[in-house]
Amino acid sequence: MTTAEGRRYRFAPLERRGVIAGVRAGQLVAATTGLVAGVAALRAARSPLLGAVLAASLAAGGAAVAWLPVKGRTTEEWAPVGWSWARARLAGRHRHVDRACLVGSPPPGPGGGTTDASAGRGPLAGCEVLVPPVGLGGRRMAIVQDRQCGTFVGVLAVRASGFALVGGEEQRRRLDAWAAVLSGLAREGTLVHRAQWVLRVVPGDADDLLRHLEAAGSPGAPADATASYRELVEGAGPAARRHEAFLALAVHRRRVRSRGEAGGAPEVVARELRALEAALAPTDIESEGPLGAGALRRLLREMADPALARAGTRGRGQVGALGGVPMAGDGGWSMYRCDGGYHASYWIAEWPRVDVGPEFLTPLLLGAQHRRTVSLVLEPVPARRAAREAEAARTAHMADDELRRRGGFITSARRRREQEEVLIRETELADGHALYRYSGYATASARSSEELAAACSELEVAAARAHLDLRRLYGQQAEAFSWTLPLARGLA
Repeated sequence: MTTAEGRRYRFAPLERRGVIAGVRAGQLVAATTGLVAGVAALRAARSPLLGAVLAASLAAGGAAVAWLPVKGRTTEEWAPVGWSWARARLAGRHRHVDRACLVGSPPPGPGGGTTDASAGRGPLAGCEVLVPPVGLGGRRMAIVQDRQCGTFVGVLAVRASGFALVGGEEQRRRLDAWAAVLSGLAREGTLVHRAQWVLRVVPGDADDLLRHLEAAGSPGAPADATASYRELVEGAGPAARRHEAFLALAVHRRRVRSRGEAGGAPEVVARELRALEAALAPTDIESEGPLGAGALRRLLREMADPALARAGTRGRGQVGALGGVPMAGDGGWSMYRCDGGYHASYWIAEWPRVDVGPEFLTPLLLGAQHRRTVSLVLEPVPARRAAREAEAARTAHMADDELRRRGGFITSARRRREQEEVLIRETELADGHALYRYSGYATASARSSEELAAACSELEVAAARAHLDLRRLYGQQAEAFSWTLPLARGLA
């Protein structure tokens, strides 16, 4: 929701629709099981007192499993996560080692690819780097074929000037331009399956600052001032931070086939990235071009292993399965360790429910002292489907309210806010606005478990300052790590 004065925003609470009166199926099963077990214990007990105690305990246990939250989830929500994690450990799937270093690389296949795209395991199993004959502005580009998700993903490296430093009028202009970009991606008949932006915060050095000084400095500046500023920059090297931003677009092979695109998915990705580059011009987001195969591999390796220093420039590299990215990994309950890195991934479960300005993410994106990656995955919803879902949500809320009224339950402020947001969504759809499904993630990265603990603490504090509710994805760390990579993953 936006307000007219000063361009303020308020996000809807996380919608939790159930099967009956807002109660989920898992909660119904847990509560019903507790009641049935309690009745059975009452009937089977020889002593009425003992039977009553057992029945009350079992019923209370079922209710606790259904409704008592533990770290943001109820026990019935934790059950499938814990079961999947335990099953993976028992089967040895929580650890993976890329065998390419032992058996050698597979021979090139037709078109410069490889014969085996999923030789490794881990979060990037099934991903293959392609370099299609079509390019972008005469530049070769890499496309990731994600066989698990059925998508083809292209990545743009982008750079933007300081949004938080410009005035309100300029911010509004850029926001309107970005809204136009999103509307274009969600146009009727679009082949874009998902869009994603990724921002990395990594340690910098004095060389980065000196290069920026040489590129942005004025040739006519006084020599004394230039020398003084250069000395200041050289001394700021240890405290410097580098911000890297990327935009990823994904198309789904099923949608491409249904349209009968002659050039296939790679050509569609190149075409959509070309259109995106052109649409970014009014936003003051400068495109640095698509990532080539070498640059994309290097980026993924650096995101997996913080100890790697960024070397060279974006260029071409090997084509084929993403073997060695990472070389080895271990998916723990609370973190994912791969190569020389320790990673902890979070889900942004709740966005600000108070009025905030457009720069509300500044604490999360700027000022970090430790490595972190923030990702937002967006999926355009077709207009007709969005209208049907909004109508269904409004009908479900009305039915739930009637059941609650008959049962003597009151409607909470949270549920009233959900109902208000459904009405606002319907109005915005009627006005012609596009609807997106979206989900945000953040990953803290470090070179040791002690450093990771400090990075996680800093990330959680920054999220609280941005009015975000972060939830650590326990039991899903290996998978969640890939959701902050530029692969357009993270939505069911």
